[in-house]
Amino acid sequence: MSPVYLTIITLAIVVVAVVLTSLLLELKITLRTLKQAVESTESSLKPALEELRENLRSLKHVEDNVSVVSEDVKVFTTSVREIGENVRHVSKNVKQLSNLANDLTSEAIVNISGFRAGIRVATEVLMRRVLKKG
Repeated sequence: MSPVYLTIITLAIVVVAVVLTSLLLELKITLRTLKQAVESTESSLKPALEELRENLRSLKHVEDNVSVVSEDVKVFTTSVREIGENVRHVSKNVKQLSNLANDLTSEAIVNISGFRAGIRVATEVLMRRVLKKG
């Protein structure tokens, strides 16, 4: 091989070595920057992730409370329904008592009217006898 070719090959190898060295330096700088960016992102995400965990715990607590309140509402509506049924029964019983009182009052009025009529007739009969004797 001729010395010219060897010189060209040597220069080409030196140029490739310089380019690769430059490329490796740029890659090293880029990796360092990327590492810093990842660390920065990680450090800024840690509080956000912790806050997210806390929010999820709070949400779970709220969900549990909603379940308890929902159960309480079911019990309350059942109680209101039972109260309504009891009021309906009491109303029915009051109506029956009212009808019974009306019936008893009517009977008493009829009995009193009959008793009064009997007393009037008895009084008239006694008066006639007393007036006839006297």
